[in-house]
Amino acid sequence: MINLEREIRKFKSGERLAFAYGIAGPAFAASVIGMNKLPVSNEYYRLTLSILIDASPWIYITFLFAFLYGKWLSRNSNPIVWKALQAQIDKLQKIAFPNHTNDVNDNHRVTLFKFTRSCNNKCAKRYKKRITKNSGWLVPVIRSGHTGKETKAKFFAPDAGIDAEGIVGMCWSSEYVQYQDNLPNVSSASGQRTKERYCRRSNMPIEMLDEYVKTGKKLACSILAYPVLSRAGDRWGVIVFDSMVPNGVDQQHAELAFYTVAETLGVLVEGV
Repeated sequence: MINLEREIRKFKSGERLAFAYGIAGPAFAASVIGMNKLPVSNEYYRLTLSILIDASPWIYITFLFAFLYGKWLSRNSNPIVWKALQAQIDKLQKIAFPNHTNDVNDNHRVTLFKFTRSCNNKCAKRYKKRITKNSGWLVPVIRSGHTGKETKAKFFAPDAGIDAEGIVGMCWSSEYVQYQDNLPNVSSASGQRTKERYCRRSNMPIEMLDEYVKTGKKLACSILAYPVLSRAGDRWGVIVFDSMVPNGVDQQHAELAFYTVAETLGVLVEGV
């Protein structure tokens, strides 16, 4: 999940590094060349200049790496795009959940998932036997509100669409809206049948559900997912409306919310 404040800090740091060393590199090179042409009579100055000239390639390479590092830091961290995306996701939440405006923020949320082919070592180990060159994961990049941001949920989206995980995976593989409501309320006290019923309806592996229950995380009882396309019409990811209330997601309100910002969303996701 993207931490907006951290991304803004990273972007600003990258911009400062790239600007400073983008100027310092050529300026240093020009200074060395200029000093080398000056007549020098002082022995100490001549020795210092000689050392500086000998070291100048390494100093310049250091400046170049610092410049490139700055560019790398700011490559996907444009704060304007992230702020605009956050504003759109928050807008979706307000339109989609008008009957729950006074409830806890993260009980009724909107999450944007991006399809990516990279994953951490834990994911790679877990799905080692099923990963192919066309496999990927749907990972959360931004979520509505200011709470409930700490999530490490990743849903497997392999080349074999039937094996995709969760409602979000079903939406990705089918390229169609997916909806489930009145899902069982699962907790550590729930029986195995209740857990299996939740997994069957939500398309979630039992191992993933057990991890959620073990850490005390609540599972949504109502989930609605829409495929997200870029402005060019390319498949980009999935947006998910979920609620801790069994019938908390109103399809009519959510559909109105999604199509209100779908075009803007398609433009913004190209920047991330």
